[in-house]
Parts: sequence; structure tokens; C-alpha cells
Amino acid sequence: MQDAAAVGTGSLVGKLRGMLASRPFLKDVSIMLTGSAGGQAVSLLLSPLLTRLYSPQEFGILSVYSAIIAILVVVASLRYELALPLVRDDEDAVNLMMVCLLTLVGTTAAVGLVSFLAPDRWIERFWPIPLDATHSLIYRTLLVTGYACLGGYFVALYVATRANAYKAIARTRLAQEVEQEVRTHFPELVFETVIPRNIRIGEAPSFGKPVIHHDPHSAGATAYFELAKEVAARG
Repeated sequence: MQDAAAVGTGSLVGKLRGMLASRPFLKDVSIMLTGSAGGQAVSLLLSPLLTRLYSPQEFGILSVYSAIIAILVVVASLRYELALPLVRDDEDAVNLMMVCLLTLVGTTAAVGLVSFLAPDRWIERFWPIPLDATHSLIYRTLLVTGYACLGGYFVALYVATRANAYKAIARTRLAQEVEQEVRTHFPELVFETVIPRNIRIGEAPSFGKPVIHHDPHSAGATAYFELAKEVAARG
């Protein structure tokens, strides 16, 4: 019975793969969904631990912050990024991406002005806990930072969509969820430096050299230098 069930499962998986191979659109959608579902699964699996580490009030603060960011980021690039997958010419795509980024800079500046100039009584109307001056400044700064980062992420997401880099998008979403959970709940165990995806890092092994010798001025080498400093500082 078990062998029959295994054969049936293998046959079903084979048929599914064949269907996806013959229909690229379904394959791309399935890859995207897998990455998103994997990221959500990480949060779900960690929820029993997180509910013991943080109070309902702290989860409420996170929910309010996330909701504000989600509402504001809709206009981060004035939705110009939606046109990126539709542009056929690479030069036009680069120009449109620059328009998106410049628009993001402008809207981020506007959000920053409103955030830092808004009176405390406005913030207290919708914030779930009383705020002192220090925490008010921290939350205002996080609001602007989160807005800029999320807006930039959406531009990069649509650029990757145009390039049909669906596997990279799925991996990125899963990695983001894992990194966010670890950095949020175990900050003392995580280094601040992030090693980026970098062409020079990929080239270095073929030359038989570490990236810090292959191209010491590249972004990858710089990141490894910063990481080494952090490791040395922690002893």
C-alpha cells in the first residue's frame, strides 16, 4: 500500500511538473507563491516562541507601525514602478527606474517633513501607548526609514519581474522574512553588516582569490571588511 501511495504521489508530482513546464506563466506564479508562502510559514512557526517573548502591547505597536507604512508606501513612487515590467526597451526601463527612484526620494522627503514636524498630540491620537520625547523621535525616524526601504524594495521587485527573475524574487522574499524575524527577536545574535549579492564575490573563486584580494574596493569586499570589524569588536 505504501509503495502504491508513493508511486501515485510521484506520478502526480511528475504530471504537475510537466504542466508547469508547458505553461511558463503558471510556473512563474508557482515560484512566486512558494517564496511568499515560505516566508509566511517562518512567521507562523516562530509564533509560539514570539508570543512568549513579547507582550500583546508590543505586537500592537508593531501592527500600527506596519499599517502606517503599508498605507503610505502606495504613493512612494507614485505607482510608476507598475510600468516597469511593460517597458520593452532596456534604456527606457533604466530611465523609468530612475524616475521611480527620484520620485521615491521626493516622497520620502515629504514624509520626513510631515513626520518630524507633526505635533505630538497628532501622534498620540492613533499611537497605542503614551510617548515620551525619546520614543517619539525613534518612531518618527523608523517611519521614514521603513517608508524609504519598502518603496525601494517595490521598485527592485518590479525590475526583477521585468527580467523574469522569479526565482530570485522568491528567494528574496523568503530570506527577508527569515532575516526580519531573526533581527527583530534576536538582535544580539546577528551582525549589523549584510553581505550583498555581488559580481566580484562570484568571480573571486574562479581566480583562486578571496574577494578582498580580487577587488578590495568592491561592495562585497567592503562588506566583508565591515563584518571583520564587527567580529573583532565582539571579541
